[in-house]
Amino acid sequence: MAVAGKQSSAAASDSGRRLVAHIVDQVAATDPSRPFVYAPRSSRPADGWEAVTYGQVARAVDHVAHAVAAEVKAGAAADEPFPTLAYIGPSDVRYGVVMLACIKAGCQALFVSPRNSADGQLSLLERTRCRHLWYADEGAVRPWAGRRPGMRCTAVPPAEEWLAAAPEPFPYGRCFDAGRWDPLVVLHTSGSTGIPKPVVVRQGSLALVEAFLALPPHQGAEFHLAYWRDHARRLLMPMPLFHAAGLFAGLVVHTIYLGGSIVLGNDQPLTPELVVDYLAHSGADTAMLPPSIVEELSRSEQGIKALRKLNFVAFGGGNLNHAAGNTLVKRGVTPFNIMGSTEYIPYASYFQKNAELWPYFIFNSELMGADWRPVAGDEDDVYELVIRRKDAHDPADQPVFYTFPELKEWSTGDLFKPHPSLPDHWTYHGRSDNVIVFSSGEKLNPVTIEDMVASHPAVKGALVVGRDRFQPALLLEPHDGAAADAEAFIDAVWPTVDEANRQTVAHGRIGRRFVALTEPDLPLPRAAKGTILRALATQMYDGFIDRLP
Repeated sequence: MAVAGKQSSAAASDSGRRLVAHIVDQVAATDPSRPFVYAPRSSRPADGWEAVTYGQVARAVDHVAHAVAAEVKAGAAADEPFPTLAYIGPSDVRYGVVMLACIKAGCQALFVSPRNSADGQLSLLERTRCRHLWYADEGAVRPWAGRRPGMRCTAVPPAEEWLAAAPEPFPYGRCFDAGRWDPLVVLHTSGSTGIPKPVVVRQGSLALVEAFLALPPHQGAEFHLAYWRDHARRLLMPMPLFHAAGLFAGLVVHTIYLGGSIVLGNDQPLTPELVVDYLAHSGADTAMLPPSIVEELSRSEQGIKALRKLNFVAFGGGNLNHAAGNTLVKRGVTPFNIMGSTEYIPYASYFQKNAELWPYFIFNSELMGADWRPVAGDEDDVYELVIRRKDAHDPADQPVFYTFPELKEWSTGDLFKPHPSLPDHWTYHGRSDNVIVFSSGEKLNPVTIEDMVASHPAVKGALVVGRDRFQPALLLEPHDGAAADAEAFIDAVWPTVDEANRQTVAHGRIGRRFVALTEPDLPLPRAAKGTILRALATQMYDGFIDRLP
């Protein structure tokens, strides 16, 4: 049964040609009390959430747009058509307000992760020519903001002050054909292989969500966001809003383009127990969570019961190990596997209605312009997804070419394996830059081993290493951060490692003496989406790995 409101006939006729600022203003004028987000009343989930409405958000946007125009736009250089305003703060409605205010004021918002190194932050500011930084927490910017000459740093007021504003309207006069090339926002790569790089995401890319909602079924399945729209009204979104998953899937797609509302998390670190509390008190009917949290929830009866009540639980940004996914399906949970990236959203993927095939994405390769290129290595039937441009003059229905208009093709860097018999069914098989090349020249994709080992209930994370070495080693991160007896812990996990060895190539098998635990005070580093930052983790443990026998 549909749970989200249908578009008006006027909106439907403009599908694929509506910009976010226009939509927010239109809803604020016609349905001002509609919830935009639900904000937690306190750090205690039991205290509940309160609605922040479109009317409040639209006024806050206009209030902030006036300030952005005066402080950022007015002083910009002539060769800077969209001057940059960086923002960093807790994951609350201010992210949406800053993004929309910058759009209206003819600027671009840059959202930086507080987890970046000082050098990473400064590089992002330099590459975007950013001279203005707004922050909600001085402690998050103090280590690096003062190192950039001429940077103007401004503390922002609490969200409540912006939401209570009564400003003069700030009209947004850009038509779709002009505005589609304007920045929606600037995010950045994870920095997992070095300094993070800014990614300018343009408005036309996300506007394609509405056009894709009208796509006919493919391989008997409906477009994944059409299913999402019809089954999700109130989405729990505790993922950070400086990240594509939180900002795009949550605020832009679910809220603005699909007409739902997101339930924001509080300021506490995300844990399985906290998610259970969120679901018990927020009224959420769906959730989008990091795969690592979904895996932990699958190991507890309380977690499974909480997820089973939802219309679906979405996850993305990394692999969910098969054991966890299969457990959830057997217990009646509806999994929703999402594929997307900062550079490329939305994918032309379709909802997998056969829950037992939950790991398989259904892609419309022709619509996407997908070129599945075989990857040489230790396994057969592994392909990298490359998007080839169909229209030399316009991105058309290929959103990635709004991000990279100069390219003829774009390599996703994502590897997949096809279903043995079902067409257009592909399962994710890791990143091309995760493939380990040994000193012998042989290659290993570590995804299968790590996936199996991480399914052990005592293991929080597993990392196979061995680049430029003769053979692989395995780092295990215990769930509690430390094990009283390392050898006993490895002995307990060894049968799972042994099973993984039996399913991998000979040169990828891991000997018992090449298994070690992470240090309690040096946890495996993770991206905002919960995935292990492989390059950084390997660098952190490089000396430790060298000391293995």
